[in-house]
Amino acid sequence: QRGNALYMLGMMYFKGDGADQDLNKALGLWHKAADEEHPAAMGLLGRAYMEGKMGFEKDAASGLVLLEKAANGGNTPSSVYLGNIYAKGQGVERDMERAMKWYEQAAFSWLRLAAGQDHVNAMLMLSVCYSTGKGTPQDADMAEVWKKKALQLNAEREGSPAPQTQKR
Repeated sequence: QRGNALYMLGMMYFKGDGADQDLNKALGLWHKAADEEHPAAMGLLGRAYMEGKMGFEKDAASGLVLLEKAANGGNTPSSVYLGNIYAKGQGVERDMERAMKWYEQAAFSWLRLAAGQDHVNAMLMLSVCYSTGKGTPQDADMAEVWKKKALQLNAEREGSPAPQTQKR
């Protein structure tokens, strides 16, 4: 809660939206938000370190720490960014296995968002992710939960009873 307020206030100073534009105040607020484990703030600062922007010296080690914390905290853009830098070898050693891990995590996050908005195909794909461990730890129970939700919702939309699923 506090981290989000700090992050948003930092954005206001950065853009000059409702406050005088002030990069130093924005950075100070984003650092405080990152200290509160705010994923978007950590991702933003991590990119700044990786790219040497906003007055930061390039520092891949600090950037990676922040980006990984952001991605693992649910910041999908950080997962995509990490996938990109590992795939291209930008500031890190090229590592396609790590790139795929981060891309899968990003895809899983987008599937969760779509599934939460009653997208049946996303629910089914989420079930597959849980079943196979792609983008998330393998979890047969969660795979079954999402499969059942998808089948139930699809049946409701078609006006028919939900098919019975077999427990593994």
